[in-house]
Amino acid sequence: MLVGQTLALLYLDPTTLQHGGLVAREALLGRLAGLVGAEVLVRTLSPRKRKYDERVAAETVRAQVGEALRRLSELGFVDVLDEARLRLRPALMRFAEPVRGLADRGAALERLVARGEVLLGDAGGGDEAGADEDAAPDEEPAR
Repeated sequence: MLVGQTLALLYLDPTTLQHGGLVAREALLGRLAGLVGAEVLVRTLSPRKRKYDERVAAETVRAQVGEALRRLSELGFVDVLDEARLRLRPALMRFAEPVRGLADRGAALERLVARGEVLLGDAGGGDEAGADEDAAPDEEPAR
């Protein structure tokens, strides 16, 4: 989810538009590290590691991001052109769904990624179920 949201940010970036939707993997890694911080990124992508070695951490992040890109490619969100370049597809905007309707989606999505917040499923689902339960006793006929 984190990689998808970051790719959606890159998709909204005017520089990406100038290059026909092409993005370097290094740009993706740099944007990820810039948004959440390098150490938080390492801890997020490999939570079981106790020791923090920069070289090993960088390799781990690259491997995890590579796996996420492979999955996103299989799902049709990106095209992996070669080891260094990606072509972003409009389907990435599904990762911007939590900020739909806001004026500046890029800034809102950036804040969402930076805070590490992820919205899965329908946000109003729990409230509707509770409303149905509250309404049920009122609907029963009185005897």
